[in-house]
Amino acid sequence: MKLHSSMKTLISAVFLMSSFTSFATFEHVGKLVIGYETGQLIEKNFVLAYRDKGMDHEFQVGDNTFKVSGKPDSYSIAMVMSEKELVWINEFSSKYFKTFKLDIGDYKFNLKKKVYKEPVKGNYVFSLNNVDYFFQKPVAQLTFKFGEDGIKEIEVDGMVASIGINSAESDDCSVYPEGSDEKKECEFINN
Repeated sequence: MKLHSSMKTLISAVFLMSSFTSFATFEHVGKLVIGYETGQLIEKNFVLAYRDKGMDHEFQVGDNTFKVSGKPDSYSIAMVMSEKELVWINEFSSKYFKTFKLDIGDYKFNLKKKVYKEPVKGNYVFSLNNVDYFFQKPVAQLTFKFGEDGIKEIEVDGMVASIGINSAESDDCSVYPEGSDEKKECEFINN
């Protein structure tokens, strides 16, 4: 079977265009550990992904996947502190919790309670790659900025960075009875 010259040109053009089409995607799968007020620790994967499937685009955060028109420039997660000084993050849990750790991409997040010599809101310290922050308001925001390969940077709003003056009273987990929920939680948040 002979192909006509115009058909060869069309096939070549389609092949050439498809070989240069870039399906810009990224997928970060992180380890999330949530500590509830009861002492229960839940570990699960936390996904932050964008998938370009030609005409279809999906953005996934946690267990939720959304249809989008293209790769988002950013995505914000709110940390809400209750009057009982527990925290809720919709993308992590349907319930309020006390602490969490998340390692995703090049980023390490840690929210824990510590009693400081000078009181801080909720007795919480939030760490992002070993930089400590304190709540200024009951709501803080983490904004993930995206580049071609995924997470490019993270901005923290509604919190103030620690300047290292205020120190914790104790990180000594040995003060708790062996095997107690308090000791397990202390070891979790300090390791």
